[in-house]
Amino acid sequence: MVYLCRERYRLELHWESIEYNSDSTAVLKGARFSGPVISNALKLEAPDYIDLDLTPQLFTLFDSYYIVRMSWDSVSYSNDGIIQLGGARLTNDALKSLHKFAAGDSIVINTEKHEEAVHAFNLLYESLVVRSDKKPYKYKG
Repeated sequence: MVYLCRERYRLELHWESIEYNSDSTAVLKGARFSGPVISNALKLEAPDYIDLDLTPQLFTLFDSYYIVRMSWDSVSYSNDGIIQLGGARLTNDALKSLHKFAAGDSIVINTEKHEEAVHAFNLLYESLVVRSDKKPYKYKG
């Protein structure tokens, strides 16, 4: 298991399939959020977005910050604690490049610095790309 953050702050982004519309935009089909933080978090709005900081994991490939915007058009809560996201997409307009993700991958998001009192001072969510076997990707330049 990946330990990016304390368990209670873990948010996971999963998807069934991914389609690249351009070098900088990917559409996530069947996108959903899950994880322990959902039971304590404020309700998500739509449309909305969060900025995921993948810089530490990808610094060997890119010589700049690697921030990916995760956005969605609709939100649906299910009884099992999973949030379904409609119109979900990942974009990286700054570098005009988006790393290629696979259908079995997921992104673990650390929400610890985003409690209501401190969220305004922390605009990026520390994140980690994880393979289907729950191990983080090890990127090499």
